[in-house]
Amino acid sequence: MKKILTFILLLVAVLTSPQIKANENTQLTKWSVFIRDVMASSVSITAHTNDTHNHEEYKTKLDSIYRLYNYLSYSKQNELTADELDSLEFGKTLTNIKTNIDDLNNNVGVEMQISKELYDMLLQAEEIRVSSNGYFDYSIGHIIDVWKSAIRKYDKKEIPESEFKSIIEEVTSIEIVDNPITLRSSKSNYFVTVNPGAKLDLGAFAKGYATQKAIDYLKSKGVEYYYINAGTSSIAAGKNPDYPTYSIGLREPVLERNIYGVVKIVDSTITTSGDYEQYFTYKGARFHHIISPKTKVPSSNYHVLSIIGQDAGLMDAASTALFSMNMEEAEAYLNKINAEAVFYEAGTHDPESPQIKSFSDKVNLSSLIDPAPKKGVGRYLVLGITIIVSATIIYFAVSYFIKTKDQ
Repeated sequence: MKKILTFILLLVAVLTSPQIKANENTQLTKWSVFIRDVMASSVSITAHTNDTHNHEEYKTKLDSIYRLYNYLSYSKQNELTADELDSLEFGKTLTNIKTNIDDLNNNVGVEMQISKELYDMLLQAEEIRVSSNGYFDYSIGHIIDVWKSAIRKYDKKEIPESEFKSIIEEVTSIEIVDNPITLRSSKSNYFVTVNPGAKLDLGAFAKGYATQKAIDYLKSKGVEYYYINAGTSSIAAGKNPDYPTYSIGLREPVLERNIYGVVKIVDSTITTSGDYEQYFTYKGARFHHIISPKTKVPSSNYHVLSIIGQDAGLMDAASTALFSMNMEEAEAYLNKINAEAVFYEAGTHDPESPQIKSFSDKVNLSSLIDPAPKKGVGRYLVLGITIIVSATIIYFAVSYFIKTKDQ
């Protein structure tokens, strides 16, 4: 009897051991952190690590990263809620040099000492402004303010003709500065001067920049499995512990359906810019919050676009730049920054057949997109089948032993 039971146990071990080996990731611990009231949004981060990692330390650091850059990039546009004020004040405690974008805008023409963190952020923003031929411009805050004020007032509603004409007159009169800032560093001290006529606005860059800092931190700690949702417009994904990739739906901006496609990514970031959340209408046309520095008005080339690449900060800024480019310019810029994208074009004659242009093999635009399986279903299905097969073998083996013994 002992020999038979030993054989049965060994057989079960052989049957189940491939499953255990194939799912080494089941040994990982899932943890998450939710960061509220940063950059007019909230951020959720989920990761899987083994027990040697200090999850609580990671959560604290990730929270601090977003709150620090929330403070540094802050530029007053409208009143903050009590929670947003608390978040801003906490971010202020995380840097020795308290100067932020709001302070710089209030001291135009004056050289101000800033932290290295703000210096580095402004340096990359300036590099992207130049490399995008000015299609991304963080210095047109005066123009952005005019449009956003009207969007808040006429949120998704029709604006009167008189007010629309006033907006056009006002933004037309605002000059765009060729060299908006002067950066200087000396012996580990960092300085910036905002040049007259410029108003800094990092709203199209700061969230992605902070997300990249979060990614860099996770990777420095050896965290491979993570997913960052920075307010749905900016997503970063490491490796998926359950599947080869993460599947991300592309939100439909016009038709009455949830998504128009799916992007599969791993170790990448994806940023989406669209005209369907912040806008007012004039004569039926949408006027949204993504302003072209070339025309000083919102571009009408696309309803939405998504860009896929490695640097979350660059992708955030690049999505804004691409929104004002025509398709030929956009394709050239994507090649320049080594990124992929999908464009949902505006102004098509047949709304039921939208013009969608993809420059990525990661995008599935099929109209018959199968829903993603529930997380972990495959693992538990295989495990369940293994258990059933093992139990069946045990049953017949024991039955055979009893029958043999009776004979």
